[in-house]
This record gives sequence, C-alpha cells and structure tokens, in this order.
Amino acid sequence: MRYVRVLAAVSLLSVAGTAMSAEPIQFVSGTTTIAKQNAESLRAAATAARGTRVLVQFDGPLDAAAKRRLRVAGVELLSSVGSNAWYANVAADGDAGAALEAVGAHAVRSIDRKWKMHPSIAAKDYPAFSVVRVPVAGDDGAPVIGVYVMLHKDVAIDRGAALIAGLGGEVRDRLESINALVVEIPVDKIDAVVDSGEVMWVEPPMARMGPFNAENRALVQADAVQAAPYSLNGSGVRVLVYDAGSVLSTHQDFVTLQGTNRVHVGDGASVSFHPTHVAGTIGGDGGQSSGASLRGMAPNVRFESYTFEYDGSGVFLYTNPGDIEADYTEAFVTNGADISNNSIGTNVAPNGFPCSYEGDYGVTPAVIDALVRGETLGFPIRVVWSAGNERGNGGCGTQFATVPPPATNKNACVVGAVDSDTDLSTSFSSWGPTDDGRLKPDVTAPGCQINGDGGVTSTWSDGGYGTICGTSMSGPTVTGCAALMLQDFRVQFPGRPDFRNSTLKTLLAHTAADVGNPGPDYKHGYGSVRVKDAIDFMRTGNFIESEVDQGGVYTVFVDVPPGGNFKATLAWDDFAGNPAVTNTLVNDLDLAVFDPNNVRRHPFTLNPSNPNANAVSNQEDHVNNMEQVFVQGAQAGTWRIEVRGTTVPEGPQSFSLAAGPNLVAMSLSPVASIPSLVAPGSAFDVDLQVNTLNQAVVGGSVKMFFRTSGGSFTQIAMSDQGGGVYRATVPGVNCSDVPELYFEAAGAVTGVARAPAGAPASTYGFDVGTSMVNFEDDAETNMGWSLGVAGDTATTGVWVRAEPVGTDAQPELDHSDPGTLCFVTGNGAVGGGVGDNDVDGGLTTLRSPTFDLSGVDSATISYWRWYSNSAGAAPGADTFRVDISNNNGSTWTNAETVGPTGPGTNGGWVFASFDPAAFVPLTDQMRVRFVAEDAASGSIVEAAIDDFRIDTASCVDVTPSCPGDVNNSGAVDVDDLNAILAAFGNNVGIGSPIDIANNDGVIDVDDLNVILASFGASCP
Repeated sequence: MRYVRVLAAVSLLSVAGTAMSAEPIQFVSGTTTIAKQNAESLRAAATAARGTRVLVQFDGPLDAAAKRRLRVAGVELLSSVGSNAWYANVAADGDAGAALEAVGAHAVRSIDRKWKMHPSIAAKDYPAFSVVRVPVAGDDGAPVIGVYVMLHKDVAIDRGAALIAGLGGEVRDRLESINALVVEIPVDKIDAVVDSGEVMWVEPPMARMGPFNAENRALVQADAVQAAPYSLNGSGVRVLVYDAGSVLSTHQDFVTLQGTNRVHVGDGASVSFHPTHVAGTIGGDGGQSSGASLRGMAPNVRFESYTFEYDGSGVFLYTNPGDIEADYTEAFVTNGADISNNSIGTNVAPNGFPCSYEGDYGVTPAVIDALVRGETLGFPIRVVWSAGNERGNGGCGTQFATVPPPATNKNACVVGAVDSDTDLSTSFSSWGPTDDGRLKPDVTAPGCQINGDGGVTSTWSDGGYGTICGTSMSGPTVTGCAALMLQDFRVQFPGRPDFRNSTLKTLLAHTAADVGNPGPDYKHGYGSVRVKDAIDFMRTGNFIESEVDQGGVYTVFVDVPPGGNFKATLAWDDFAGNPAVTNTLVNDLDLAVFDPNNVRRHPFTLNPSNPNANAVSNQEDHVNNMEQVFVQGAQAGTWRIEVRGTTVPEGPQSFSLAAGPNLVAMSLSPVASIPSLVAPGSAFDVDLQVNTLNQAVVGGSVKMFFRTSGGSFTQIAMSDQGGGVYRATVPGVNCSDVPELYFEAAGAVTGVARAPAGAPASTYGFDVGTSMVNFEDDAETNMGWSLGVAGDTATTGVWVRAEPVGTDAQPELDHSDPGTLCFVTGNGAVGGGVGDNDVDGGLTTLRSPTFDLSGVDSATISYWRWYSNSAGAAPGADTFRVDISNNNGSTWTNAETVGPTGPGTNGGWVFASFDPAAFVPLTDQMRVRFVAEDAASGSIVEAAIDDFRIDTASCVDVTPSCPGDVNNSGAVDVDDLNAILAAFGNNVGIGSPIDIANNDGVIDVDDLNVILASFGASCP
C-alpha cells in the first residue's frame, strides 16, 4: 500500500499540463481511465442512471453555477474522488443528460464494486485485531469482524444502521462527521455490505491506539515568553489531553496556590503515567521541583482529560473513532476546550502489525480532518498530533515512510521529535512521506535528549516526576506553545475570533528554525518550533484568514526592503479525504508568488521517491495543504501573492496566509450572519467589516450588490460607520423572490476584494417568510402528553412528568430555569442508587398531543434530551428513538436514533432538532413520540425530555393598501401617472417607492400597468 500510493503521488505531479479530461482517477484499487462519451452516449448513460448513484467525471473543475445547474436538474454531487470526478445521485426524473452535457461532463458510468473496498477487504485478508468473535465448537456461525463502513452522503446514517442490522451485524458507533459506521458483522456478510448501493467504502478498522512513548522550554523559547515583557503562562486557555488513560488530577503541579484543581477528568478511565506526563509538559507548574525548573510550557492552562475508546462498554481490540467524536464533542462543545493534544497512535512496528499500514489514510484520519475543519462540532478547532516513534523499533525500517495512522491526517499539526541538545531528529521519530507523498511531520519540537537527564522530565502518576522520550513529549511541547500564542493573540487582537488551526500551523511553520535539509524535509517538516519568534511575528499582524472558491484568486502584496528576504506560508484545513482514492487532497489551493519583475516563484516541493533529497522550488504543489515560498536576498520592491482556487470541489475553502516582511492585504466579512429568514416586504440593515493591512480603503468603493430571482445586480453604496464597519440596507422582497447579495471594496494597493469568495458567482442569500412558535412546552404544566401508551412493555422507569431525582445516570435538575419539571423515565428514591427505577423490561413511550402543521411552508421541531445507557452490566447496548407521525399515530417514521454508543449516550442535556417535512408530509394530525428501551438485560437506561418546541415559517406577501398611489395622496391619479412616466426606463434602484410592480429596480411597463389598472381609484 505504501509504495503504490507513493507512485500515485509522483504520477500526480507528472501529469501537470496535460488535459484535465484525460486525467486518470487514482483509486486505491488501481488507476482507472474513463473514455470520453459523445453527447448521445452521455445522455443515454444519464438516462440509464436515473434513480441510482454513479460516477461522473467532468472535463474540468465545476464552479458554483455549474453545481447549481446540476442540482436543479436532479444531479446531486456526493463525494469528490479527485481528477474532476464525483460520486453522484441522479434523480428518477428531470433531464440530467442535458445539464451534464452543458457543464462539460466527460462521462457517466456505474460505480465498480472494487472501488469500494480496501485491498485487505477485497483479498479477504482480515487483520487479526479486527476479529472480535470466532465460532466455538458446535456453533455454525461465521467469524465476526470489525469494519468501518462509509455511506454515500445522501444516505441517512439510520438507513445504514438498518442495513447492517438486517445482515445480522451490530453498529458499535456512528461517525456523524463523515457519515460512517463502526460495525461488527459476520465475515460472510461483508460482500453484501459492499454490494449495497448505499455504501461508498469498506475498510478494516485501524489498530487500537496506544501512547507514543527543562530543556524543551529553552529550545522552543517558552522560557523567553514566560518571562517579562511577555509574561505568558497560558491563562484562559483550556487544553484537551486525549490519551491512553486519565491525568492524575491531584498531582500538586496541577493545583493552584488557592487550592483550585486545573484538571477536569471527563470519563472514568484509570490514571496513567503517560497522560500525566503529557499534561505536565503542556502546563505543569513545576511546583514540586527546585525553582519550578520542571514546569511545562504554559503553566496556568486548564485541562480536560479524556481517554480514547473508553465508553463503559469494554475496550476494543481496534480503534473506535466514534469515541473521538464523542469525547471531542463533550470537551469542546460542553466544556469549552480551545485546543487538543493527542500523543497516541497505532504503534504499527512495535505491535508487529503489517508495515503497509504506515503512511495510510483512512476513516480515522478522515474523522480528525472533519473535526479540525468544523464538520463535526459546528465550528473549527485546533488539534496537535504526535507523529509516532516507528523508527525506534525498526520492525518497519528506520528510515522514511514510517508515519503511523492517524498521524497521517491532513489538518492536525503533526509534530516530530528532535533531541533538545542537538535540535536534530531523534533516533525514533517517524519520518514521512505519507502514502500519497504528503509532508509529515509538519514541524518538530524536543522529545528526548542525548545528554543531561536522557529524556523529557515531567509529572508522573505517582505524584512525582518521571523521564521518558517520544513524540508523545514533542507534541505537548507544541501544544503548550500554542496555548501561549492563543493567550497573547487574545490580548493583541481583542474582539477577534481565536485564530484557526490552519493559522496555528502557518505561524509555526513560518517562524520555525530550519534544521536538517534546507527548506522542509520529511524528517523535520518545516523545522523546529520557536514560540517567541512565532509570537513576535504574530504581533506584526502580517497574516490573514480568508477564503477562496473554485477558480477564485485572492491577491495581496508584500513590500520587501533592500537586503531583505521574502517568505510566504499558506495552509488550509482541507475537506476530509475519500479513503477510496490515493490522492487525499480534496481542495487544491496554489500559492503563486511573483517578484517585482513579474517572474513566478514556486513553493518548496519534495520528491517522495527520493525522500532524502533537498526540496526544490520549480513547480506547483498539488499534494499538500501547506505551502511555502522563500527567497533569500529577495529583490527589493513589491511582490504579488495570489492564493488560487485551482481545484475546489468542496468550496469555499478557508485559508491562512503569513507573509513578510510587510504584508499589504484586505479582507471583507459580514459583522453578523445574514438573517436566514426575513419577513416579506421587510428591509433590514447589514454591516460589513473591512479589514485592511498596510493600505487604505479607496473612497466610495465599499458597496453592496443586490438582486432577486436571477435578475441584474443593483449597486447600493455602503455608509462608513467607523472602525472599518460599513452599512447598507437590504430592500424588502416578496415571497416568490430569490434574493442574493454580495459585497465589494477596493484597497489602494490590492484593488477589488469581494465577499463571499467567488462573488458574483457565489452570493449570500436568505429565505423570505415569517416564523412563529406553533407549540411550546417546558413541562411545567400538563399540556396533554401521553406518559406510556398501549404496547409498552417496560416494567419500571415509565415516563413521568416530575422533578427529576438525580443519579449518575439521571439529571438532578430539569433543563431550564426557573422551572423544575421535565419528562423523565421514572424517579427513584432521593439518595437512591444509580439503577433505582430506571427503564427495565422493555420500552416506554412519551407521546405528544396532536398539533396542526397544515398550511405552513416549513417547520422545525426542537427539544432538549437527556439519555444515558453507559452504566450497568450491558452498557452501550440500547437506543433512544424519536419518531414522527402525520396521521395521529397510526404510523410512525423514525426521525432520530441516539446510541447505542457515541455522542449523547452518557447523560447531559443535549439540544436536538429536525425538519418533520424531511420525513413525512405536514398535516393537521402531527405527533411526536420518544421511546426509551431496555432491550438488553442488566443495562441501566435513563432518559429525559424538556423544552419541547415547534417553530413554523410561512410567507404571505404584503399587499400595498392602495396599489398605484405613488405619492400617497389617497387616490391614483395623473400625478402618479406622471411620476411613472418621468422615470420610465430608468434604473431607480431596488426599494424605490415608485417601483410599484415587482421591485426589480427598473421603471417599466409593469409599473405603468399597475397605474392604469387602478387609475381613478380612491384609497381607503
């Protein structure tokens, strides 16, 4: 696998300049080249594909307009597989063939089953750690193995779970971020899973992760920024330590002088030396050491300690990435973590696993990429991951291509190790490239020491200190440095959101000390971290965060003085890769730099088939999601930087750019989100933040462009509100209108910038209508719910409306103050045990009263739920179901299923909502039910519901009280007619009071006809 993918990466570089339409698709199963279809064949293939999922390859990248045209014609693009090809769903009706031809489709063909299988699945060569059960004597059943199953994006995850259950399998977890399942299934059913049209990819699970096992501060300059005038210590920053066990929270290095414990332990795993050592490296205060000499990088941070794969249901033989999603959700969403450290990985060589695993990208790295990007939590996060210690064992070699998954992910900041007294790679630190030729690690930091104490000394699980080596130590060194950077950023740039993960990587790489080969290399990445230099550069403000879409170009400039150097570093948090293809890069941006003579300067690139060679700067990089251009002794003058959206199938793509010595840039962004729903006829103000760096805004250049229903855009000047904020009024529109808007401003140096990226092809928009609360119940009064219904089988734990009696599995309080009541599955005695009156013996149902949703355009049903199934003798075995009915309960359709494991199964109030129209047509006989069930003997199941609410939206146009009365005189007369005639043919702008017919900004025959139809009428 490793070597096949390296060759594929070289191939990607070699095809630069060839016709895109001829580009082969690099599937893991092998390279596929699809012949171009003529128009007749293309239309025939599209017709044959109706109601199915297919592969569609295009002659080139698709812009937003092309994607919109396909969507209207019933072609839903699902997942990019590179080479301008997509998996797509073709609707059963519509003229897909015409749309595909119009946007330049190369070919349409069925999805080959071999594309859906990891090579070991195809060869039926299942790793030993994936086998979870084998038949015993007298048992005719097949062995049961663990696999990851990725569904196509249009397949509801519950449908996938039903598929697995129907084949006799069990869903151990759900990976919502990438629409995948962790499955245990009889081996003789694997072919049926692969053959399902709903399944995109099947791979064996990743081997179970394990840990990667005073000079650090000095080398990375943490000592310098802990001292005056910086005086940084990580205050206000919360760090997730995701590791192989829990941090010893009572260690005195984690307890403040005031007695406050800085560690919150988030699950019930045992205390371990490894996470304790990691946490001390990040932020122990060294209080038990002489002169606090053993303090960490950021000695005042707070910690969230979580353990991988611990969910109360036992320990897997393989990695369950669903636990990553669950623990990250709790740490970041519930507890407010700012950054995570992950000093864990698969330890391929030490465990004797197949060496082909090294360098692999798969489901778990994809989950990490989705977490960083924000697909999982709803907001992007910062993640640091240790690169691994594979070279130390030697079982898979002591040289290159030794990075174990999941450190092969694209987006986390992956950290290798150097010896603190040589600043060169240790004897154990894993080296890149990955299988697809990407650079790993990204940067390095101290993880050992040749002399001195022979390692990294930090807090230990016995309450003292211990010394060990590993990238497990270099990763937390960088995490602690990142905490210092976050603390300083919040002081230097108050009011701005915390910098992105891609910005963290950009700043660290831009300011790292170049060690090893000149430029980046597969041993050290972009170099050894220097946090003081990173903070000093950050304080100059010579970095930006922006976005670019397909075909877009974001342009900035750098002024280089005589004798200066030029450097620009670009990084972006890429969309999660498709494990079915070898080229994991999805959105390909390019850093194009031009010197004062307009000569192109290329970024560093490496050759994965000659990994020890120096980096060169003579071609574009289409492999990595971080690029850097460096010119020693650069020509004085103005240099131009273009960030190009070369291939952006999943756009727009945010990015981070650092450049110097003097960056000149501009960025635009709405101060607040554009409203999602606006009442018909209602105008509203929108504010635009215009950020400039080392340049002025051209006077009068800040404008909003607005149109409805695909018409011409009308310019609306924006007024300066001060502080870089500009305001315009969005005109009122009618129910049938489709409003679109974008913004534009010009910098004195950089010229025109627009928001959103790709405007005017990409625009902001909003729906037209009014919302109302149709039904709301905080459970404080009886509003007609049924507490248990016919057919229920539970013997205890039946739904009641009451003040909950708290246990480890059941809430102590209802969700909302000042109320006290909620719906809860039984109540035990005050002070009773965790299983008192929990759900036992079957299911219990909470059913809503009937509500009327007929005649509304849309509806949202929301509620706060509590569910716990993680205790007892059979934890993680039951589910909580939410069903919807539109015929008063005669039939039911499932809208949400929680569990059996994963997010929301370990207690805690969780907000949830769904669109009922996505499941059933809206009627006047709507009902919802919540079903808690103990289907497994010995499990403890508790559930609760509070603050149930139904919001609806509808739209009725605002009709003028007297159409045609332009001057509001009370009559439609000659004055009104003359006003229209005087402006006839003119563009008066959307929202003008004389544009009485359709608010299209132009006075034309439509407006004249309104006058003539009402002429002579008196107004009420």
